Amino acid sequence: MVITHLILNDMLKLRGEIVDICMLLEDEDERIRDQVKLFLHELHSKGNHIIYNLFPKAITRLSKEFESLSKEEFENIARNLITYIKQDKQVETLVEKLC
Repeated sequence: MVITHLILNDMLKLRGEIVDICMLLEDEDERIRDQVKLFLHELHSKGNHIIYNLFPKAITRLSKEFESLSKEEFENIARNLITYIKQDKQVETLVEKLC
């Protein structure tokens, strides 16, 4: 909660660390999962491009550093992030970068 507060109030810069927060989407505690979803929503509300800009680095970190992550967990985290990328041009650019 402290870290999310610092990020949302621009006291801490978020980069690839979004993955560490998103990993909590797979937590057993539903309250924690809900807090992460709320954080992502609030982060997206601050600016439409924040999650878009972080997405490639997040996917890279997920695939390289979290090898024990199951396919379903990976897809759930990626799906939660990509729901905040609405513009067609952004989606096309992400597909090109990821390919």
